[in-house]
Amino acid sequence: MLTIVFAWTLLSLFGAALAFLLGALNERSELVEKFWHPVSYILFPLSGAAFSVDALPLGAQKAVLWIPMVNAVEMVREGYFGSQYRAHYDLPYLVIITLIVALLALIFTRLAAQDLKQE
Repeated sequence: MLTIVFAWTLLSLFGAALAFLLGALNERSELVEKFWHPVSYILFPLSGAAFSVDALPLGAQKAVLWIPMVNAVEMVREGYFGSQYRAHYDLPYLVIITLIVALLALIFTRLAAQDLKQE
């Protein structure tokens, strides 16, 4: 059960950091808003919610594990199914990417706030 809670927490933190980053970038350029909607429609099926990494060929497994959300979803599956499921994920990668996105989100949010103060 703790694995599921930990994985959902990491997935939530990644999602929140990504939302802050996109919001801050949207303040700097309206292109973000125009491109994010199509990207989000493509990203949902690639998030790992609709497929199992273990069912993919080896080359596709390595490629899809570059998407941070897939790692978190695989952790949730491992917590839910236990030893009956062969999970593929990289916890250090997920944590590092989440921290990088959060740091970028904080930087760009601060820049956006400074731009708003000057106007």
